[in-house]
Amino acid sequence: MHKALNSSAVKPISATELASAFSQETPQNICNRATLQLVPFARLQQLGVELYIKREDQLNPHWGGNKFYKLWGHITDYRKQYGTGQDGKRVPIASFGGAWSNHLYALAAVGRELGIPTIGIVRGEAPKQLSATLKDVREMGMRLHFISRANYQQRDTFTLRSQLQQQLDVSDSCGEVFWVPEGGSGIAGEAGCRVLGEVISSQINDSGLNIQCVAVAAGTATTFAGIVAGLDSNLSAVAIAVLKGIESELHQTVQTSLARAGLTDPKELPDWRVCGEFHCGGYARFPPELREFVAEFEAETGVPSDPVYTAKLLWGLVKLAERGYWPPGTGVLALHSGGLQGRRGYSLDVPSVG
Repeated sequence: MHKALNSSAVKPISATELASAFSQETPQNICNRATLQLVPFARLQQLGVELYIKREDQLNPHWGGNKFYKLWGHITDYRKQYGTGQDGKRVPIASFGGAWSNHLYALAAVGRELGIPTIGIVRGEAPKQLSATLKDVREMGMRLHFISRANYQQRDTFTLRSQLQQQLDVSDSCGEVFWVPEGGSGIAGEAGCRVLGEVISSQINDSGLNIQCVAVAAGTATTFAGIVAGLDSNLSAVAIAVLKGIESELHQTVQTSLARAGLTDPKELPDWRVCGEFHCGGYARFPPELREFVAEFEAETGVPSDPVYTAKLLWGLVKLAERGYWPPGTGVLALHSGGLQGRRGYSLDVPSVG
């Protein structure tokens, strides 16, 4: 019988603790809060594969999951540049996302707690009725600005951002805007995620858990790249891509990130791969087969998932296990990346946290 960590619910992080985290050198303390929980699931048990889940979703219903770690790097950079805002200068943080964006949701919540103005640049024309997510972020104080899908494709260009900066009329902050890439990606986003990988390794080593592989859902590969950089070399890692046709792009993103961090020796890194077979038809697609799997998994384990990321991750892990990807006796750790608020877009209830 393998030793398992405390499987009780994770104690949510308070607003005070959140504010304190951004003044610390790393987000290690918060990362340690979410333990690695053994989650028995019959379909995997029958194959001799043990499933563990790091319940980052339980840290906070607004910013829990991987979003905090990506925001940690960006907001740390923001505060280095502009301070804590105590001098009255309130330069807004602006970022990009869709109508159900977990990233904008987390940014709005963190901005509210830290007293930093936030602006959401939303893909598509303004709808007659806002999604539940956009209603929430607006209530949290985020200003919404809608742009066409064509312009949204240029979101990372200096030209579009300059145009947006003029349109947003941020004269009260000397015309400045602090831009965060969509999803919190980029070098700053990877910084907190590397700590996530380091803490996962420490938790596995300190507890003696039977875990050989760490699995992550990947949209931009920011989280996965950071985790790979932080993991011990005796582990392996797999990313389940949630978008269609981006497997090679994500692979290149991870390679570039590792090279930038000076990690080019394969002996210093875990074996890793990106799997592009389980996107279920494309980003945010939630076909009947995946919906049925989510219902089965939640009924048996009590662990909720979001349809865009964690659901595809867990479904992909089961499919890989059924193909014999892992030998019997293997332990696999899945990172629960939060985003449960997005369940509302699929007529699924949002569970309480705690």
